[in-house]
Amino acid sequence: GTPPQEFRVVFDTGSANLWVPCITCTSPACYTHKTFNPQNSSSFREVGSPITIFYGSGIIQGFLGSDTVRIGNLVSPEQSFGLSLEEYRV
Repeated sequence: GTPPQEFRVVFDTGSANLWVPCITCTSPACYTHKTFNPQNSSSFREVGSPITIFYGSGIIQGFLGSDTVRIGNLVSPEQSFGLSLEEYRV
């Protein structure tokens, strides 16, 4: 983003989705992780409507956004990713 907000993420080879907790996430799982604040990034754009994704370990509800994502020296402008608002374990 602009300016950057740094996160540590786990790459899931069984999924194509990148998720970060949104600052408005109300789930206890979000309280122990750094959250993304879309209002602090001038390059952030909301993309589409709310989404729910079912994983083997739980459910994530949130919305898609796009922003500049950097992984090491790789920079991906307008990269889409999920912002979680609720996280449930099953």
